[in-house]
Amino acid sequence: MKKQAGRVGDVQKYDAEVKSLRAQVVKAKQDLEFTDVSAPVAGYIPTLLLREGTWVNAGQPLLRLVEDSDNYIAVQIDQVNLRHVKVGQQSEVILKLYPGKVFNAEVVNIVQASQGGLWNPSSDVKGAIDTTATPIWVTVKLSDDIKLPAGATGQATIFTEEFGSSHLFRKIMLRMDTWLNFEKA
Repeated sequence: MKKQAGRVGDVQKYDAEVKSLRAQVVKAKQDLEFTDVSAPVAGYIPTLLLREGTWVNAGQPLLRLVEDSDNYIAVQIDQVNLRHVKVGQQSEVILKLYPGKVFNAEVVNIVQASQGGLWNPSSDVKGAIDTTATPIWVTVKLSDDIKLPAGATGQATIFTEEFGSSHLFRKIMLRMDTWLNFEKA
């Protein structure tokens, strides 16, 4: 502009572009600082959908993490029975992976939500939905130290104070079910 080699408008336009590009570089550096992915627990990742250069949004699932420090199992409990379940109650678990065996466990967590109660935030008004009670998840920890693969299935019984001596019948049924797993194998 001083040498009268260009118009004032062009110089201002290029100056604005330089400022915009510098702002983009600052934002890119900030985004780069937030690219660390860390796990809340020790474990391994069987499925990884995250690759270098992949653009992701906050809250987007990128991987599955299988915890390997303790043997926890997620158990679905019908809502009508959940009112009797408390943290610390004893439980027994059978797994199709280990026919004929019954594992002792303890309730360590009751998830205070069901899938039916979760929805994505939006400005939309939710319409009436099916009011069928979906099961609630309860976490039990196995007393035995076994290597439990992700996706292992089975059954669990939680011994509450409400049903007293009927626990004996459930224990018998659970043992019959685990022995039937031999036939299905």
